[in-house]
Amino acid sequence: MNKEYKKPSAEEIRKKLNPIQYAVTQDDNTERPFQNEFWDHKKEGMYVDIV
Repeated sequence: MNKEYKKPSAEEIRKKLNPIQYAVTQDDNTERPFQNEFWDHKKEGMYVDIV
């Protein structure tokens, strides 16, 4: 873990995310099934949190 990392403020994060992304990543909410851009994503790779 990088000890120099400083989490951006809630305001900064809110500016970068849409309301659903913010709710899921910051407020512990969930997305509706089959309602996001990656629901049928089959390409190999690594998932990385948007924040």
